[in-house]
Amino acid sequence: MSEIDFDVIVVGSGAAGLIAALTAQERGADVLVVEASATVGGASRLSHGHILASETHVQKALGLEDDKDQLYLEYMLANQWQIKPTIARSIADESGPVIDWLATLGLDFVPALHRDGGERVPRTHMVDGKGNVGGARLIDVLQRSCRQRGIDIVTGNRVDRLIHRDGAVVGVSAGGEDLTAHAVVLATGGFGANKELVVEHLPSVGQHQEWLYYIGPDTSQGDHIALADDVGAHLVGHDVCKPSLAPRMKVVDFDPFIPAWSLLLGSDGHRIIDETAPYGQIYGVTRQSGGVVHAVFDAATLAINDTPELPTFAHGGRPAYWSTDGIKDILGSGGGVEAATLEELAEKLSLSPTAVVGAVARYNSFSETGVDSDFGKEARFLRPVAAGPFYGIPLVTSVIGITAYGVEIDGGAQVLADDSRAIPGLYAAGECTGGVIGTRYLGGGNGLASATTMGRVAGASAGTYAVAARA
Repeated sequence: MSEIDFDVIVVGSGAAGLIAALTAQERGADVLVVEASATVGGASRLSHGHILASETHVQKALGLEDDKDQLYLEYMLANQWQIKPTIARSIADESGPVIDWLATLGLDFVPALHRDGGERVPRTHMVDGKGNVGGARLIDVLQRSCRQRGIDIVTGNRVDRLIHRDGAVVGVSAGGEDLTAHAVVLATGGFGANKELVVEHLPSVGQHQEWLYYIGPDTSQGDHIALADDVGAHLVGHDVCKPSLAPRMKVVDFDPFIPAWSLLLGSDGHRIIDETAPYGQIYGVTRQSGGVVHAVFDAATLAINDTPELPTFAHGGRPAYWSTDGIKDILGSGGGVEAATLEELAEKLSLSPTAVVGAVARYNSFSETGVDSDFGKEARFLRPVAAGPFYGIPLVTSVIGITAYGVEIDGGAQVLADDSRAIPGLYAAGECTGGVIGTRYLGGGNGLASATTMGRVAGASAGTYAVAARA
């Protein structure tokens, strides 16, 4: 090609895309960002702005000692080594530096950390929203940095095709116009807003399609799937996502946690987990239970649900549907059942009466002694299920936070083809990649950790490649 329009074209303007653009420019590349939506930010803008990271200035200021090698190991163990080690290594190694780099751009973090998963030390860093949502503040800072550095962001232009020549990607087609580049970074986001793709590629969640709710923008349509087909890119991560539990109803107010006082029974009628466990772990056992579990409680618990007497959540706030009125609405709309006896409750939930009666009796004994001999739930959350009427609410994995079916990448964020070769000139980061987020969500901020770290890696790789190709 005799003339190139840009060194690097980034497709998508979420955290992964904007960070890739800024990083590629730091490597000396001339960069353009193309965004399908009229608004910059994608799903990142709508997020809480929580980022999982290790060895950061925030941790050090709080006197916390952490180890990126430990983060790497925990990431691999939680996902049973189903994540490519080089990718987990990149996330672990870059997580601390990317937090510190974001701070140099003017992004502030709350001087406190959460531990929302099974991590050894608190690693969930929270963006200080300055009166706004953390994710919006993150995008605003990144967009301002792009503007200050002369990186153009073209909105309202959906890339519909990758231009390739002799096995290499050399540009994109958007709005009927071809734009050429030495390298392209895909950061198009996921496909949670595309019910057809969810049903096809995330069947464990898609089976609940009547109640599907995606925490993200309408533009998350899975553009990367068609673009990958253009160039023979390999797609991985079938049926992998970050879902959460919700009643069988149209959710409009969402939180990933469930009431700490609930008793969760699986499809066999037996208790399955400490009900205050991290949400990423609850999803795993729910999947083993066929994608549905049952929250069981009694009238006495419902009567004091909205009072300080009942510690409702182990991890903070709650959505409206777990208020007393919300629960009554669920029951009234057929999303739950009421019964005079446990045997009747089991029948209405299509569970084994013997199993349910036994599970409740055992749980009540834990409530009486204050010691959960099975799962170790704290005594203050052991609320008995003692006297009717009894209630049961089936909970299904119908809420999608992150889709994780996407293009396969290597540790340098270069996209791999169906024949396992690295595709020259094509890189990817964020929710459009597969094999980065695993079947076990490590903790709060795992999604943005992937987007920020791999965005940084993709930008560095693409920028270095493009500058060398230009020379």
